[in-house]
Amino acid sequence: MTDTRTPDALCPVCGYHMDHAASVGTKAKPTPGDFSLCLDCGAFLRFDKTLQLVLATDAELESDLNPKSFATAKRAQNLIRKRGRLPPRGMRN
Repeated sequence: MTDTRTPDALCPVCGYHMDHAASVGTKAKPTPGDFSLCLDCGAFLRFDKTLQLVLATDAELESDLNPKSFATAKRAQNLIRKRGRLPPRGMRN
């Protein structure tokens, strides 16, 4: 796992402050279009062109990730959400 500093960003769903990204692959730094997951609320996010975080949809994930990666992302999201904190109803993926 690689941990790298990113520009300060807030989760657009819950406001959680993030300034690092971790990668389970060999890619060390996020690039625009890469996906992320809020570790506080479990929202699927995507890095925009300035590496700020925007909400990503299940449709984006399904179309851009292979099925195994999508399933892994959904499992991670479910683990985060089991702690009892969900995004507001209108923001759920």
